[in-house]
Amino acid sequence: KVMENLNNLKLFNQRVYGECYLSFYDYVNI
Repeated sequence: KVMENLNNLKLFNQRVYGECYLSFYDYVNI
């Protein structure tokens, strides 16, 4: 159960980081 939660947290962090990275990339490209 704990490992499952860690995996979910990792996926969540990757998604948030990816969105932030894309937003930052778009901002730099302007």
